[in-house]
Amino acid sequence: MPRTLTIEKTVYTYDELSQEAKERAMSWFAQGVFEFGWYESIYEDASNIHLKITSFDEYNLEAEFTKTARDTALACIEDHGNTCDTYADSAAFIKECDAKEAELSSKIAELEKLALDDWQDDAGDLEDAFNDWLADAEEQYLYAMRENYRIILRKEAEYMQSAEYLEGGICANEYEFDIDGNIA
Repeated sequence: MPRTLTIEKTVYTYDELSQEAKERAMSWFAQGVFEFGWYESIYEDASNIHLKITSFDEYNLEAEFTKTARDTALACIEDHGNTCDTYADSAAFIKECDAKEAELSSKIAELEKLALDDWQDDAGDLEDAFNDWLADAEEQYLYAMRENYRIILRKEAEYMQSAEYLEGGICANEYEFDIDGNIA
């Protein structure tokens, strides 16, 4: 015949543990820190400015523009604070592109005024040179944005392994432990 067995167990909050038990509790909590999609909000932030992160690790991040580089830069300027590195890189990219486009327009207008027989060929050459420059500038901007997001992800991962984060997560979830710091 079945019987009921009641076991009493003394449990402790994180703050009631010894330092050694706290370290064991943090070690336990740290094991699960990366099991959820901790990076999803950062990926979403990138997506909001038309940058798709396709992969990353500590040393490399792959990403691509989902719209034009200019669209990404403008969205970043609109969405990110002016103290962010992403903002600074985006603003510099737009400023440089605007200056080059103004320079191109000015040179084409000068050629048109001269009304030389081959001014349109010369204008085409200028546009080709501008497009080559723009392709390089867009690649450099993409590299800068990839580096910015790689650093953001790396810093977030480092923070998630810090005592501050681990203790905060344990206390916020009100976990209880045995005297040795094992989950109760």
